[in-house]
Parts: sequence; structure tokens; C-alpha cells
Amino acid sequence: MFRVLAISLLAATLCACGPDAQEVAARKYVEDMTPLLKRNAELSSSFLDLAALIKKKKATPQSVADTLRDEMIPHARELLEGVEAVQPQTESLSQIHTRGLVRAWKNRVSAYERMQSAWESGDATAFESAASDHQTVFKAEERYFKTTDTLLGEYQLKLVRYP
Repeated sequence: MFRVLAISLLAATLCACGPDAQEVAARKYVEDMTPLLKRNAELSSSFLDLAALIKKKKATPQSVADTLRDEMIPHARELLEGVEAVQPQTESLSQIHTRGLVRAWKNRVSAYERMQSAWESGDATAFESAASDHQTVFKAEERYFKTTDTLLGEYQLKLVRYP
């Protein structure tokens, strides 16, 4: 009898030591976000490659507009749809996710669309304005990562920005 009671108590103790709901939610969030962050890193790399071509004057205005329209804007839209589909299971993660990253990636799509239009029309002023708005996306992402690192750090978790 004592043996059965001891085994039951041990089993109950082991079950009670598992992760709490907050930790499970944090792990799920990292799991959901990792593939999106990988695709985001690819988009960032593509954007930097395009910027280098522009700077080296190895791209025509039409080729830049085409790259934005045919590659970068669809990629950015797919990422936005993906990040909108992620549903964090804690209030704190949900708020920073929606107010931080979803909003930033919406702004990126808008900036890319405006850049593309500006390149097609040859409107340097409109392009500079869109490029400036695009820079704010990076700043918003940095704030998002800083906040999520703090929230996830409680569980020794972290989002890898460029997996």
C-alpha cells in the first residue's frame, strides 16, 4: 500500500513540475514565428541586394520597379498574411505582436508599393518618402524584438531575428 501511495505521489509531483501555460504559449509563439522570421531574413537580404544594385547604378528604373512589383511586394504580402495568422496565446505577446510586428509589416508592404510606384513614375521625392517610411519599419522591428526578448527571456527563449 505504501509503495502504491509513494508511486502516486511521485507521479503527481512529476506532473506538477511541467511547464505552465504561459511557458507553453511562449514556446508555441517562438515555434510559429521562426519560419516567418526566416522568410523575413530572405526578404531583407533581397532588399539589400536591390539597394546595392541601385547604388552601383546597375539597375534601371524599370528593373527596380519590376523587382519590387514581381518579387518583393508579393513576398512582403505573404509575410504579412503569415504574421497576421499567428495568434499568440498570452495578452502581452498578443499586444506586442499586433501593435509591433503586424503593424510594421503592414507599413513595409505600403512602403514597397509606394517605392514601386515612384520608380515607375520616376518620382524621386515620392521614392524618398517611401524609403523613409521603410526605415521606420526597421525601428519598429527593433522595438518588437527588444520587447519580445524580455517577455520570452523569462522562459529562456528568444526569437532569432535572422535564422
